[in-house]
This record gives sequence, C-alpha cells and structure tokens, in this order.
Amino acid sequence: MRKVLAVGFLTALTLGAGAQVKKKGTTPAKKGTSTSRPAEQGIVLKNSGDSLSYALGFDIGSSVKPMELPLNIELMKKGLEEALKGSNGKFTKEQNVEIIRNGIQKASDAKNAVALKAENEFFAKNKAKPGVITTPEGLQYEIITKTEGPKPTSEDEIVAHYKGTLLDGKTFDSSYDRGTPLTLNLLSVIEGWKLGIPLMSVGSKYRFYIPSKLGYGPNGSGPIPGNSTLIFDIELLEIKKGELKSLPVAGMDDDKK
Repeated sequence: MRKVLAVGFLTALTLGAGAQVKKKGTTPAKKGTSTSRPAEQGIVLKNSGDSLSYALGFDIGSSVKPMELPLNIELMKKGLEEALKGSNGKFTKEQNVEIIRNGIQKASDAKNAVALKAENEFFAKNKAKPGVITTPEGLQYEIITKTEGPKPTSEDEIVAHYKGTLLDGKTFDSSYDRGTPLTLNLLSVIEGWKLGIPLMSVGSKYRFYIPSKLGYGPNGSGPIPGNSTLIFDIELLEIKKGELKSLPVAGMDDDKK
C-alpha cells in the first residue's frame, strides 16, 4: 500500500470531489422538479451550506466505501465533529497517520487474500477445460482463431486489438470500445503479454488468462484491484519491424494510470 494513501487520506478525498466538479457541468433543473434522488427525499437541505455539508459527507463516504474498512460510523462522526471544533482529538497527527495506514493496509491484505484464493480456484478449474493450454509460468490461453506466419519478438512493435476483463466479467479496458488498435513494443507490457503475444501470428485471436503474478500483482493498477486475474481477448493485426518506442502499458488508458 502506498504511503500517500494514508498520509494524504482526507486530502485525496477532497481533491476527488474537486475533480468530479470539473467533469460535470451544471444543468438547471426543470421548474417544478426535484433534484433529489428518491432515497434522499427525507433529507431537507435548506441552504447552500446544507447542500455543501451533505455533498462533502457523501463524497467522503463514496470514496471510503470501496476500501471496505471496518468503520464505526458514529465514532467517525465524532472525530469529524471534534476536528471541526478545533479539538486536539484522541491522537496526535502522527498517530492518526499510523492508524489510518495500518487500517487501510489490513483491509487491503484481507481483500487481496480473498482475491488470491478465488484466483487459485479459477486456474485450477480452468486448466481442465478443453482447449486451454497452460505454460510453465502459469499463463493459460485458448486459441480462438489460428493462423500461420511470423511471430513477434521482444524487439518488434505490434498492432493489436484487445479487451481486458476481470473474473467478475467487468471490462476494465478495450481498444475495440475506443475504435483504435494499440501499437506497442513487448518491452512495455505486463509479463502475461510478454509471454503470450510471441505465441501469436498476424490475424490470430487468442484469449489469455493471466494470473496476478504475471499482471499487476497485489497492488493492482487503476481500476484493477490487487491480485486480480486478467482475461484478455487479443487480436494481432500487424508486426512492425523498426525502432522501439516508449509507449503506455497495455490494458490501461492514459487517464486511468
């Protein structure tokens, strides 16, 4: 877990709120309609200060929820109240940082353990499926469309279309959705791609099952949680011989890194 996650905890949350404001334009509500969602109808916001208070609290809650921390909401409210009153609080700043860091790390370790267990179970079952091949490194793959011809090396650039999903079926990246294939060299990709792409020839389509140790490991990356199994459908379009370039890692948009 990165140190900044604990040290800049509340700062990151407030910055997240600012980023959301930039993304969303202000659209006036139609006359006679309510801007509140049905689940929020019981909340009365009398002025802009009320709206700010609710929005800030909701934003903090939304940011904290994915971490799955064992929070006592009443004590969290109490801590917020004391901080806003200027109280010294129960802990020093250093102790706060340490408590938050340890809490986040513990929750992250627990999630990673669950993910790793699910991954091990998946690969144990998946290797028995007809057509699935397992390499000595633990990469599994299926040949969807087989072609004959030259195969790329680590010194080549490739042009490929791909779609990346997690075990739950969620798509985290897709060149098909963007409408533009990716051009890259094999020095700039995760280990699973380095092992898998050289198996392909132009025109072939493979499905790769990449264990987390050959992907983004326990830390994850962007929308990819720690210890995530990555499933990539890859279509190799072209092999380019030429000068190597420094390019983004496959499977991640620029705005996701």
